[in-house]
Amino acid sequence: MTGRRTVLGRAAAWLLVALLVQPFAPLAFAQDATSETALLEEGRRQYEDLEWDEAVATLIQALDADLSPQQQADAYWLLALTTRALDDLEAAENYLYALIRVDPAFSLPETAIGTDFEPLFAAALGRADRGAPTINIPSPEDVERGKPVRIVAQVADESSVAEVLLAFRIPGAREDTVLTMTAGDEGSWTGEIPSAATNTPGSLAFVVSAKDEWQNVSSQRATLVVPKGGGNGFLYVVLAVLAAGGGLAVAALGGGGGDGVGDGPGSTPTWPTSAPPGPPL
Repeated sequence: MTGRRTVLGRAAAWLLVALLVQPFAPLAFAQDATSETALLEEGRRQYEDLEWDEAVATLIQALDADLSPQQQADAYWLLALTTRALDDLEAAENYLYALIRVDPAFSLPETAIGTDFEPLFAAALGRADRGAPTINIPSPEDVERGKPVRIVAQVADESSVAEVLLAFRIPGAREDTVLTMTAGDEGSWTGEIPSAATNTPGSLAFVVSAKDEWQNVSSQRATLVVPKGGGNGFLYVVLAVLAAGGGLAVAALGGGGGDGVGDGPGSTPTWPTSAPPGPPL
């Protein structure tokens, strides 16, 4: 019976093996496996040798190791291939869904176009979170010249919020300062603009940017008015930008000009800039 299954398996798996060996981005295994990737490489070998049950167990174990996001994507793609070879379509779709969570820019290789991987991938995409977080910045309780300002942002999203950043430029500085905000209760995130940024009266622009676990990004830009003395400064929101979902992180984080915030937190983009894949036609 085992021999018959092997023969039938080899006859049925030729396309899946072809999918595996195609040189496309999400499948980039290291030539020299480290301790972290050894299980991943073993799972690949088992898949190629049609030891599919063993490959599933090995790859699940590999995901418990310290893999990079790219290696996790490799493991999930292999699991999708293997469970499809085992005719477990529900599991294959679930692994494609997990792959998209790790790599929202993933698209099917050309060899998968026209196969039953297309509807599986379309179903996984349909379950994905494509909406960016929403951000609301209440006015700070008090703004005083030469004193730090506590910024609280309310961030809401259907998925878990992975990171919220606060960016501003200290007067006279050539680059933005970027701080990671701290999560609080009920969707609140807190960060502090230091006193060095409020020594000069006038307007001080800042940007709060939020990223969810699906790599969707949104940004809210606001301006603090630093008074000449005492308190009673205020805040007004001048621009709100929501980036497209699914990994497209091109929200304008500032418009330059004289308000102190440039084109984003630092000169290097914080999040990926690749566009999300469209659903198969």
